[in-house]
Amino acid sequence: MSDLTHLASNAILQNVFRQVATTFPSTLHVALASAITNGENGEFTELSATGGYARGAVTFAAPTNGIANISSNVDFGVASANYSGNISHIFVMNHSSTGNAYLWKALSSPVQILTGDQFILNTATQLNIS
Repeated sequence: MSDLTHLASNAILQNVFRQVATTFPSTLHVALASAITNGENGEFTELSATGGYARGAVTFAAPTNGIANISSNVDFGVASANYSGNISHIFVMNHSSTGNAYLWKALSSPVQILTGDQFILNTATQLNIS
């Protein structure tokens, strides 16, 4: 299960019920988090750049029956050093390095990335919006 942040929920409500358009970025990015403070407000502890971590660009397929899956794998590359923390949550962001969160999802169990490991979100199972 994934959850929309207040920012995303408000944008949808404004658009649907008030016909107030929201401008969204052309590219969304996935951030990996080691802790969450308040998912609804998009407050979390993102991994540091240790080990070569950087946010990955993500695209979503057209929704079917209220579910939108990512349309291609998001590959974070091979870690050159241990990541700064265990990955416990994923956030979809509006910027490649700063910005605001639209969506968050808790992983079923935290993932530790060590030197030489590679974290990949795959299309079918890792991230969908419902």
